[in-house]
Amino acid sequence: MGPVLLRRGGIMRPTLFTIALLVAACDEPDPAPQEPSPSPRGEQVIDGVIWQLYQDGDRVEQVPVLEALPEDLDPNDLRRCGYLTDRAMEDIRLWTARLDPTHDYNDDATDCTATDNFSRILLPEFEHSPFACGLACCGCCAPDLSRLNYVYASAIENLHGDSLPDQTDEPYIAIDPDRPCHP
Repeated sequence: MGPVLLRRGGIMRPTLFTIALLVAACDEPDPAPQEPSPSPRGEQVIDGVIWQLYQDGDRVEQVPVLEALPEDLDPNDLRRCGYLTDRAMEDIRLWTARLDPTHDYNDDATDCTATDNFSRILLPEFEHSPFACGLACCGCCAPDLSRLNYVYASAIENLHGDSLPDQTDEPYIAIDPDRPCHP
């Protein structure tokens, strides 16, 4: 059965339904839906210049934040995730528990914003968070934050296949190599 036409005064007139069908047929098809970037899971723990680190339990995820990255950086290289080792989780709990939530650790740090790797540690339950803390530079972070900073810096190095040495010059493994993760 084709479109329904009504006869009125000797003239064939299309119904509203017929008009709607014709308009729909002439519309251009919708473009393929764009996949939005997946939202990171968990709480943000590090805010860097070109990426952020989120933690959800023992899972950490590094995501790019710049719209235009330097030419030598691929956004896919910055979006990585992994699972913290038991040692890293214990160190994070231990070193966070040793911090005073009312103290302004920014007052104890040197000028971290002057370094190329300026970052901030976010501790939501702390009054003065976020705290300036360059991940790779030594002495930039407040002394009491430096161990917590070291654990996250080790995790980031592990996400990229590198490692930092611990106090015994052995590699500090913060990301479990046996637990694959896909951002």
